[in-house]
Amino acid sequence: MPKLKLLVCDWDGTIVNSVNQIIACKYYLADKYGLKRPKEKTIRAVLGIRFKTAIQTCFPDIDAGTLRQICNEFHSLMQHECYQANLFAGVISTLQRLKTHGIYLAVATSKVRLELDSALQHTGLGDMFDLTCCSEEHTAKPAPDMLYFIMNYFKVAPCECIMIGDTTTDVLFANAANIATVCVSFGAHNREQLETTNPMAIIDRWEQLPDTIGAYGI
Repeated sequence: MPKLKLLVCDWDGTIVNSVNQIIACKYYLADKYGLKRPKEKTIRAVLGIRFKTAIQTCFPDIDAGTLRQICNEFHSLMQHECYQANLFAGVISTLQRLKTHGIYLAVATSKVRLELDSALQHTGLGDMFDLTCCSEEHTAKPAPDMLYFIMNYFKVAPCECIMIGDTTTDVLFANAANIATVCVSFGAHNREQLETTNPMAIIDRWEQLPDTIGAYGI
């Protein structure tokens, strides 16, 4: 196995196949508030960045009061069963394999705490991760604050850590903390978009992660 001590995972589009649920929720809110539906391309593009900024980008003409309402309602809706997402294939077996080699597992997500806790319960991964961090508890991605906090918590150096994510924001996030990134090709951003930020590697299946890490001598 690679010389790795810590794997930090993004959540939406990386651990769970949630992009369609996020799109559906924003469409629902657009219809409810009589707003123009944002393009799917726009919704995908802003996944992972500061949430308020993402909502403003999706709904550029709303006033401050409506923005607050939509933000609050989105967070509430995403805790409901109908918006919960399922795990990507191979997640559990891969994470279990890493844990058996003593590698710490953490989550760094732009979700708020109540959303993440609901998702952890739905997926049954509540006991899988050694630490979870949310955007409301730290400065949002791509600022590296969450990664600094996580590395300090486990007393590991950037060279002993890898970030896995599905967006260019995740790569910029990790780069800011001098951490290498492995991207998945099946999330919010496609391979062509991800390649613009030069991640260490891009994988098409979770099961490829251990060998990919090993191939780079991590």
